[in-house]
Amino acid sequence: GRTRGHVKFAATPALAAGQMPQVLAAFRTEYPGVKATMLDVSPDLLVDKVLEEEAEFAVGTVDGSDDRIALETLIRDEFCAICREDSPIARLDSLAWAAMPNFPIVTPTKNSSIRSTIDDVFRRIGVEFVPDYEASLLTTILALVAQGLGVSILPRHLIARLHFPGLTTRTLTGPNIIRELSIITKPRRTLSCAAQSFLEIARRTIVRHLTKA
Repeated sequence: GRTRGHVKFAATPALAAGQMPQVLAAFRTEYPGVKATMLDVSPDLLVDKVLEEEAEFAVGTVDGSDDRIALETLIRDEFCAICREDSPIARLDSLAWAAMPNFPIVTPTKNSSIRSTIDDVFRRIGVEFVPDYEASLLTTILALVAQGLGVSILPRHLIARLHFPGLTTRTLTGPNIIRELSIITKPRRTLSCAAQSFLEIARRTIVRHLTKA
């Protein structure tokens, strides 16, 4: 039932710090009797947690196809420039990827799928690109940008709710790069009532916050 029960899920650290606290709070308000446990794990462990049934589902991005899991798109999100509100970029509505190397850039480190996407785009448009700063944790990247050390390139939802109020996002064009945030489950595994209720709230909450970002 939905008055008792337990839902256990996995999320990437960026989501665990960004969107999920709000989802958890909304869930606790609607289902105070149901316990929710969140495992914040590195992106490469998301699928394993679901396959090993340590988590009923996971929320994150899966690159490429994987027959062992089922994916449901939660949101389709675009890569954008992230800068301070007093940055010259903030005066623009959007800017081209090719213009980004005119500014100091802070990116994720080479082992991340976001960084692979960034490197791939610059390669495709034939633009030489070397980041000024690299960090593996999202909070570090945003802190460096907030300090005025550079601008970053990230999917928009990653800054929507993290606590850097002085930061803003601008759409990147030429090309427009979309990244999907998915609910990851094990095929043919029926989710518990608690998990279904949680995901209902997650869909509502994350989409709403993204449109406000």
